[in-house]
Amino acid sequence: MVLNGNCYKLARKLQSLTEHEVHALDPADKCHIIRERIKANLHQAYERSSQRYNKRARIFFANPGQEVYRRNFTLSDFGKSNNAKFAQKFLKCRVVRPVGNNAYELEDLAGMPVGIFTP
Repeated sequence: MVLNGNCYKLARKLQSLTEHEVHALDPADKCHIIRERIKANLHQAYERSSQRYNKRARIFFANPGQEVYRRNFTLSDFGKSNNAKFAQKFLKCRVVRPVGNNAYELEDLAGMPVGIFTP
């Protein structure tokens, strides 16, 4: 029962005024139609979120011998008069070899191994 225009607008938006094709089908076909709609909605949501993510994401490949910057993880230490806020944020390193798809073994510029880092 529609009492005013707002209820009618909501009923049109929810598509409750029209007959649906689901009522005349057996339960297996109803479930199949519902699954297809869910799959389509999930795919649309995936497309929207991937467009948003890929706008700022970039692919990075480093070759062995290439000089890159790695993040410097320092902590403040009052005893050593070290303040992390004023420390270098990035340190220059050299790529030794790739480890997996997104990690690289690094060494400092003096040739000492630093560890495995991601870009």
